[in-house]
Amino acid sequence: MERLNGRDVEAHEGKIIPIFRWMNLGWPHPALLSYYEVTAQNASTIDLGLWKTAPRRIISRRTGKVTLMITDKGVNYYLKGSVKELQAEMTGVPQVSRFRVTTEELLKTKNPMPKSPAV
Repeated sequence: MERLNGRDVEAHEGKIIPIFRWMNLGWPHPALLSYYEVTAQNASTIDLGLWKTAPRRIISRRTGKVTLMITDKGVNYYLKGSVKELQAEMTGVPQVSRFRVTTEELLKTKNPMPKSPAV
């Protein structure tokens, strides 16, 4: 998987990164992130820049746990980790909060979906 370093995000235009957290009722709550909102600092640390209205729905402050899924070149990566807020307001973009995910588990699976036959 190529590094999500915040550069050349145009190459990922239209791609999404699903993020999941557990709701109080026991059901996972999905949300969708763009490549503009995610930057890998290293192999186990990912920073998220989220609109201030989003964290209440995306980040579980109660458990501090989150799961991200990234699909790249036919491989699925499931990243499970702990999340904490680094900045309530990012410098120059006060409507965005910065969070850090420290991965605790990385699962890598081949995409089992075959390509659709031409119709």
